[in-house]
Amino acid sequence: MLEEKGNPEQEYRSTQETYLPALDGTWFHCSETINCVQCSVKEHRDGRRTYYHSAITPVFVRAGTNRVIAAEPEYIGPQDGERKQDREINAAKR
Repeated sequence: MLEEKGNPEQEYRSTQETYLPALDGTWFHCSETINCVQCSVKEHRDGRRTYYHSAITPVFVRAGTNRVIAAEPEYIGPQDGERKQDREINAAKR
């Protein structure tokens, strides 16, 4: 994957011969009415329900440069865990 972006060996490899990925979670769909079987659901205290889709968005970073290499997102689904944090951790492991 990284090899397609040029020569990451010199620019993005650390001194320990590893890559440094930065991960962030994001919602890319959110609605109180529109939903599907793949939606995650947030239950609000006032009884409202918010349906959403989310993903982990990884990028490869390196100190001393403002450039990153974006990797393919990993989508988070309700089957990944019971709690929100479980779902993000399980998706990040993939």
